[in-house]
Amino acid sequence: MKVPTLMILSLVALATAQLQNMKKLGTANNEFALNLYSKINEDEKGNIFFGPLSISTALAMVHLAAGGNTSSQIEKVMRFESVGANFKEIFQDLNTRLYNRNNNYTLTSANRLFGDQQFSIRDQFLTDADNFYNAGMELVDFKNAAENARVHINDWVKNHTEGKIMDLMPKGSIDASTILVLANALYFKGKWTMPFDPTDTASSMFYTSGNDVGTKMDFMYQKAEFPLLENAGLNVKVLELPYDGDDLSMFIVLPNERTGLTALENAITIDALETLTDPTNFTTSEDIKVWLPKFEIAQSFDLVSTLSAMGMKDLFSSRDADLSGIHSGANLYMSALHHKAFVTINEEGTEAAAATGGGISLTSVQDPKEFKADHPFMFFIREKSTGSIVFLGRVKEQPVTSAVFKSGFYTQDDNNTAMVNKYGVFMSLICVFVAFAIWK
Repeated sequence: MKVPTLMILSLVALATAQLQNMKKLGTANNEFALNLYSKINEDEKGNIFFGPLSISTALAMVHLAAGGNTSSQIEKVMRFESVGANFKEIFQDLNTRLYNRNNNYTLTSANRLFGDQQFSIRDQFLTDADNFYNAGMELVDFKNAAENARVHINDWVKNHTEGKIMDLMPKGSIDASTILVLANALYFKGKWTMPFDPTDTASSMFYTSGNDVGTKMDFMYQKAEFPLLENAGLNVKVLELPYDGDDLSMFIVLPNERTGLTALENAITIDALETLTDPTNFTTSEDIKVWLPKFEIAQSFDLVSTLSAMGMKDLFSSRDADLSGIHSGANLYMSALHHKAFVTINEEGTEAAAATGGGISLTSVQDPKEFKADHPFMFFIREKSTGSIVFLGRVKEQPVTSAVFKSGFYTQDDNNTAMVNKYGVFMSLICVFVAFAIWK
């Protein structure tokens, strides 16, 4: 009996250590997410939405090929140095844990390498990319048919986001000097554990600047026992909205003051984030009246200049980049890093059909048992067991729905409405495109 007991104890200890390592990587990814949010915020004045875990995964794959200062800068900016030298093995465990594990929601990630058929790429890089990140290799003809290759890669992205993200790679993003493209597609579709009733949805003011300046938005409403946290230090309330399956939740971080978003963004740190998501800090014993705006956000980022400003300079420099892990005899550098993201949140039915409903009036007095997201707030989607932030953003103004469709992020039905937008669905589509070119 001793041997089986020892084996069981060993397996438990191994699983515990594995989870702790994944939490450590989750913390590193979260710190990168906050740093990237802060950098994006320097130039972006409106809404923000991106997938930090998708970007981290893409750059972790790039790190497989990096050496010297290029490698060190990636590790520092991505906070991988705080995880340890085995972070790629931990990434492998994290990806296995996060994706394709629950029938109550869809969370999938797909990685792919597209290499020029006339360029020899090191076998070790291809093996590691496949083993640790499930990124298989496909040969295309960048040198003689760059446009055909671009269309083909965009079709791959479209197929791995259920047809929702199109034209990830814009025209001119690759040319005959491109030798390798790394693509990552992340798709999430989930239902609220406690859906909102569409008949309770009504139009009300979302205050974009102080007490008097605002715009009309559709607000969902329900009264239920939601986890709620109040933090005096940051002067915020935090509402947790779980998804079916209980693996992921959406957190709304709402400043108590209508003009408090800037102060929150300046004050939030990785330690503060841990406090705002610690389940022991939440209360769930009382019904809470919740008003939450329906919204869609679509954004596209070219992250080359952003990541360079964060300290990842050599990777994008034709003079200084060290990507010898891909090929030792060529002067390679990362020529592009594009990121597209789309999110839609509502309660039931299409966007157009859900615009009607019973009248709801939002008063100006904040009752402790009420949570009214009627002014700018931050939000994020977090996986519970590892603490990993999968998506991060803010709602600062009324999103323009038509811009979502015009940007090629999302398909439409015959009525120009979202095709997947039902029953408390949160749907997010994330894509990262990385291109490597030869400098001659």
